[in-house]
Amino acid sequence: MAKESRTYPQPVETVFREAQGALRDAKFKIESVDANASFIKAAAGVSLLSWGEGLKITVSKAHKGTSVCVAAEGRGPSYLTGGMGKAGKDIKKFFEALERRL
Repeated sequence: MAKESRTYPQPVETVFREAQGALRDAKFKIESVDANASFIKAAAGVSLLSWGEGLKITVSKAHKGTSVCVAAEGRGPSYLTGGMGKAGKDIKKFFEALERRL
């Protein structure tokens, strides 16, 4: 599993809304959204080289601004995906899309 957090100066509501747009921009499929918990579950597509990764995104109030924590994990058997797969690349792709929107 790969995990990364970043902090932004915008309010939680703005970052949460833009995170959903960033997922669409980056071609991830949003599987569920919990607005009360500021939580998004999304997935990368399956390809010849990947079973697809699951992304769990939590947006929360931080000391100075808003924290975005993304955890990504491969969905296939670990002996086929090499454990982490391309999870780290998917996290980077999401944050790049989010930062373009913010």
